[in-house]
Amino acid sequence: MLSIVLSPLGLPLNTILVLLITVYPLINPFRFLTIVGTSITITSFISKQNPAKMGYLTVRIAYHFLEN
Repeated sequence: MLSIVLSPLGLPLNTILVLLITVYPLINPFRFLTIVGTSITITSFISKQNPAKMGYLTVRIAYHFLEN
């Protein structure tokens, strides 16, 4: 798919892959922070509305992150 876009531009696929591999470690912490921060915020709002669901949601969120 990338080669279809890069061929008309005259860019080699190897160069773009190296750039993506180099940039990913810089983006990954912010991506992780966004996902975890959103999950924590949603859990805290739900726990204030219905404290009985808090334990279940915490386990589900922890399982989701351990799974990935």
